[in-house]
Amino acid sequence: MVVDDDPAICDLLKSALEIEGFAVDVCENDSDVSIALSKFHPDAILMDASMPGLDGISLCRHIKQTPATASIPIMIVSAYDDDKTRHDAALFGADDFVAKPFDVKFLVGKIKKLAGW
Repeated sequence: MVVDDDPAICDLLKSALEIEGFAVDVCENDSDVSIALSKFHPDAILMDASMPGLDGISLCRHIKQTPATASIPIMIVSAYDDDKTRHDAALFGADDFVAKPFDVKFLVGKIKKLAGW
């Protein structure tokens, strides 16, 4: 699952992951994520840290505190590559962190590892 409010980032990641064999669901906000998670259990979630409404780090905490979704690996992607953002992501349950801008091949490799591929 890719969660980002930027359609260009969503399209880029969806295409890159589908080429590698992933089935990708795209969500643009926390409401979309809640609906999607009620329907299926993704292998991993790639989530932007900064989104309108509930930010990605807070959404990560919510997903990790919910028993039905707690085991889903989450990678936070953020334009803010500072100690506080990295600390908060880890504190609220993120399994990995990648800073923007990112190399798509590097990111896909990390997602494969995170999803157990």
